[in-house]
Amino acid sequence: MVKVKRRDPAAPFIRRLQGQREQVLRFMTDFGVPFDNNGSERDIRMVKLQGRRARPPSKAGDSQSSLAKL
Repeated sequence: MVKVKRRDPAAPFIRRLQGQREQVLRFMTDFGVPFDNNGSERDIRMVKLQGRRARPPSKAGDSQSSLAKL
């Protein structure tokens, strides 16, 4: 276990990792656990992007289209 000075800004993070060491390193023993969460982030990103496309135009967009007509 690594000793951490209280004043170190990373101290809370390091202590939390040390307390959850088994869960943090689970991917090394349980091959069903992914190494990273990129797949989940990609899925969330697609949902987020689809939500942006479905929104109605904002008021700023309406004023721009009226200016284009002039």
